[in-house]
Amino acid sequence: MSVNRLNCDSVTQVLDYVKASPYIKSISFNFHTPFSGTESLTLPQDKREEVIDTIIRYKKKGYPVMNTRAGLTRMKRHEFTKRCWITNYVLPDGSKHPIPVCGEAGGCEQCGFSMAGEMDAVFHFCPETILAGLDLRVDK
Repeated sequence: MSVNRLNCDSVTQVLDYVKASPYIKSISFNFHTPFSGTESLTLPQDKREEVIDTIIRYKKKGYPVMNTRAGLTRMKRHEFTKRCWITNYVLPDGSKHPIPVCGEAGGCEQCGFSMAGEMDAVFHFCPETILAGLDLRVDK
């Protein structure tokens, strides 16, 4: 779910839906990154923090949130080193792009791609994040 001003009040409903669904294993949350013409969808900082606190609370209660607490905490106040160079960006037409398009548009300061927080947690050897990544990739 990409959280923005239009849907931020629906996060708990989405979490309840995902938890109740036998067809969905987990959900990942991102936050609107302002592209040209979409700046009005970006959450104010206090609302972003409130939503992230809610997601963390639900995760602690056992809801199937893919994001880790370490990654979400980094996203809360933009406290992460951006390592966009490590990720492959594939555009809708199938072409590859060396950096996220939002970087070209100047949206880095309000980055909402939660993978940035998760990647920073990995680079800081946060066990929770490393184990969560392995859990996603290893067949059981």
